[in-house]
Amino acid sequence: MARFVFHPAPEVGKVLSLPEEESRHVSVQRFAPGDSLLVSDGRGRLYRGRLLGEERVQVLIEEKVKEETPPFFLSVWQSLLKSPSRMDWLVEKLTEIGATEIVFFPAERSLREGCSRKRLRRWERIALSACKQSGRLWFPKVVSVSSWRELLHRLLSFRGDVILADPLGEKSIAEVLGVQRFSSSVVLIVGPEGDFTEEEKREIFEAGRIWSLRLCRTILRSETAAIFGASILVAFMEVHHAGRNKDLGV
Repeated sequence: MARFVFHPAPEVGKVLSLPEEESRHVSVQRFAPGDSLLVSDGRGRLYRGRLLGEERVQVLIEEKVKEETPPFFLSVWQSLLKSPSRMDWLVEKLTEIGATEIVFFPAERSLREGCSRKRLRRWERIALSACKQSGRLWFPKVVSVSSWRELLHRLLSFRGDVILADPLGEKSIAEVLGVQRFSSSVVLIVGPEGDFTEEEKREIFEAGRIWSLRLCRTILRSETAAIFGASILVAFMEVHHAGRNKDLGV
């Protein structure tokens, strides 16, 4: 069940018309004129409003009840998978876990070269739905990188810690997290089912200081590795990077 509806620009004292899809959700949940409902802008702010009418689902925004800032930045870079449904599932679960950004990219052994604008819009809708179900107020950004070179450029410009999920890594992620405190900005890179080529690994390592870490002793499917690694990192970062959340009385 959705915990709120979405509108990109709510403002206290203003009347807004919900987007078509959000209007359908209000109808399905059987809200009636005069009912109170919560509205999120997807950037950490939650408002309480009152439903004014049924036709265009107009809502009077009465107060801001919560505002939160993400305590950390976790970007999961996932090589494109052959199955669209597996990527859909991955977006949903990474959103629920708390990833700040999800980046899909092509690699030499990827069984898919790219994704369409239609697929990207679908992932954004899946992320929105997962946020509403889980009560997450800061929506993740879903990105599709068109080329390997573009990915390397993103890597070169990133200033946080970078972890490469490597089944052959000498150290495990649990070992390193036990003694190493990462910054509040982390990228987790997960390769395709057949792993990166040696040339691709060389180029990744040349882009900066990279932690090449095993996730566990067993061999994981690519999307499972992304979920497993993100879960560990979120648990660690929630403890070591406390957020600055302001609860105004929900």
